[in-house]
Amino acid sequence: MRPQPQGGKCDMAVVKMKRVTLVGAADLKEQVLKELMDLGVVHVEPLVTVDESPADLVSRIAAARRALTELKKRAKEHSIDARENPTLAPDEALQRVTDLIQRRAELESRRSALSKEAMQAEPWGNVQIEDMDLLKENGVNLIVGQVQPATLKKILPLLEEAAWYTTVSLADGRDLGVAAIFNTQPPGELELEDTPMPQMPFKEVRSELKQVTKDLDEVETDLNRVCRDMKAVNAAEREMADQLALLEVKLTLGGDEEIFALTGWCPIDRLAEVEKLPGDRAFAVMSSDPESGEYPPIILKNGKFSSFFEPLLKAFNLPHYREGDPTVFFAPFMAAFFGFCLGDVAYGILLFICATVLGKKFKAEGEALKAVRLMQTLGISAALIGGLTGMVFGEKYYEMLGLNPQGMLYWLSEDPSKFFYLSLGFGAVQLTFGMLIKLFRLIRLERYQEAVSMIGWLALLPGVGVWVMKGTPLLFIAGAVLIFLFNAPSPSVVKRLGGGAWALYNISGLFGDVMSYARIFGLGLSTGIIGHVINIIAMAAGGTPYIGWIFTLLILVIGHTFNFAMAVIGSVVHPARLQFLEFFGKFFEGGGDAYRPFGKAGGG
Repeated sequence: MRPQPQGGKCDMAVVKMKRVTLVGAADLKEQVLKELMDLGVVHVEPLVTVDESPADLVSRIAAARRALTELKKRAKEHSIDARENPTLAPDEALQRVTDLIQRRAELESRRSALSKEAMQAEPWGNVQIEDMDLLKENGVNLIVGQVQPATLKKILPLLEEAAWYTTVSLADGRDLGVAAIFNTQPPGELELEDTPMPQMPFKEVRSELKQVTKDLDEVETDLNRVCRDMKAVNAAEREMADQLALLEVKLTLGGDEEIFALTGWCPIDRLAEVEKLPGDRAFAVMSSDPESGEYPPIILKNGKFSSFFEPLLKAFNLPHYREGDPTVFFAPFMAAFFGFCLGDVAYGILLFICATVLGKKFKAEGEALKAVRLMQTLGISAALIGGLTGMVFGEKYYEMLGLNPQGMLYWLSEDPSKFFYLSLGFGAVQLTFGMLIKLFRLIRLERYQEAVSMIGWLALLPGVGVWVMKGTPLLFIAGAVLIFLFNAPSPSVVKRLGGGAWALYNISGLFGDVMSYARIFGLGLSTGIIGHVINIIAMAAGGTPYIGWIFTLLILVIGHTFNFAMAVIGSVVHPARLQFLEFFGKFFEGGGDAYRPFGKAGGG
């Protein structure tokens, strides 16, 4: 259940919002909505529920997006540059592309049918069904059918009684077609399976197939030509998307025939722009702070480093308005844990290069650019920590350079048990940090009894350390008592003690969460071991005379590419899991809605 503090305060890193309500004369509705769309800052909340968007407009937008996808793919394949100033109007360009795509589909369908018909007609040459019917009408005893090769041997003596017969291979490649003319009635024992006769002579099928192929080539040429007017098609799609957004908002407005009403959320630093809209016209803009129980949409606002990690948070869950943005808390941990999991100088540099090249190739911007910066940051972390632990492509570079194995963090590579304990230490530190965040939040919300319980949770991990090192369990017991008495504050003694007992049962979950951090140790160790094994195999293969170096090179490239790819995936997935399940589980509630301002497609 979400906390219900008084007032509208929120933590840093979540942009503060104001509720805005617009009320005005109904004849101004269209004009005001267009101005609001041009402004593009108000996240509109519906006052009337609408089940579906207008189907026809949605269908046309979908068709336009399919057309754009087709044109972009074609432009890339054929290196076609779009005109800055299209020669076709947006609607005309979209209609042209849609017609061409539909025409191409029809021609491809007809070509496929003709290709099958050509396979059936080819064995029969230019024979027409009408010719065969005419022969039968004039008393010619003609039989046509198909048989399997094994059956043909059995009926061959009967066919030899015919005045004329022939066999041909049919399109399926399994059966044989048989045609025979008898001077008398065909033998009764001669039973042939019916065979489908071609509807057109082979010559006509081939001619039409040639024409359809030519028409398809012309359509392809026209599509390449209209690619140059892609920006006009894009403009048509944006225009329809704006129409849909405007229509959807109009359908959700409150009011009647004389007035209209609209409500939503606006970032506090953009409120002045909305308040200027009325001028001397008959409508008003009112603003207020979020009330207790209201949860405005979320805009994250972080520093440069933390903002790179926002795509990870958005992929998981947005915070709600009153708990603040946890990105600044988990970003340093995520970077460090990734670095220890990948932990190789060469792999880190390679990841940075790959991210940089992809970012430039696809001209990343917005959220895509943040994802590129995230991978660059993780690559730098892996390279730095790999340098501290002494690993390059799975080899201990400090040994090759004759450096002291106890220097820097080389001892983690020398003694894996120390790496294991360090990983658990990471877990204890991060989980404690998460519980501290929860403690401060509980104090701020004046939920003091739960805050006392949280102090008990905070005492557990150091209490175990004191118990193991000093032999006294007093700190641990004190923490457990606080949890038992205050974890479920309630006037009912039964509910309080029952909730406390259940919380004591869940203490094992805290230590299970700490053990989850052993995955940092497992991934970091396995990445180096697999890289080292690849090097050993490659060097062993190099002993083959003359061509050994080729095997060595192939094994090194393929092996390290595979290890790099798997290690990067694992080093993202598992540290992210530690953030979103173990760490966030101590304080994060989530459930926020993304800020989606009512505005033009593409920001105008």
